[in-house]
Parts: sequence; C-alpha cells; structure tokens
Amino acid sequence: GEYFEAFAPYMRKGCVVACMPARSGGDILFASKLGAKAKDMVFMGFETLPWACRFTEWGKKATILGTKGSILAAVTPPEKFPQAFAILQGTLGVFPHVTESPNNLGISLRNPGAQIHPGVMYG
Repeated sequence: GEYFEAFAPYMRKGCVVACMPARSGGDILFASKLGAKAKDMVFMGFETLPWACRFTEWGKKATILGTKGSILAAVTPPEKFPQAFAILQGTLGVFPHVTESPNNLGISLRNPGAQIHPGVMYG
C-alpha cells in the first residue's frame, strides 16, 4: 500500500498501473489507497513475475534465470483489458504472453505464491 500512496501524486487519469505479482487483493488495496482517484485508472494484476529469478545479494542483486512462456493477468475495470494488454504486452515483448484472467479475485485465490515463496525469516 505504501507504494500506491507514494506514487499517487504522479498518477493521472487513464494511467495503467500493473502489479507483478498482485496476489492477495492487489486491486482492493489499490482502490483503498487511492480512493476516488482509482476510478479514473486501470489496475492490471499479474499472477506472478514474468521472469524466474533468484536473489544473489539480498536487497541488492538478482539473477534472471529465464523468461516465462505465459502469465495470467486481470484488469479492473475488465472492459479496459484490451488497452492495458496492448501497453503491457508491448512493454514485455513477445514473451511472456499475457493471458487474460476473468478477474483479480481469481488472480488472488488461484495464486500459490504465498505458500511457495514464504517471506524471508530471520532467526
């Protein structure tokens, strides 16, 4: 949420905001933090990152192991998917291919990332 708040002054009407990954209610957090301003923007939530990567130096450096073949994304409001798809697929390139998910709730519920990639624990 802090990133949405920090970027809010720079976000304009029609802005496409993409979150990778957007599990656990990314669209709800977006609407909550931006309030009425969110209604004039497009939120695109991805199920995962487009790359398989591992950190090599915590918080500073990562190695990209490969690009995924396809990733799911959902758009709020859904009728803006073609616009958001064109922008994000153009930014990513040919791969990964962005496939439409019906809604951001599906992105949140279908995504196992929180179990597969638990937070870093310090002991």
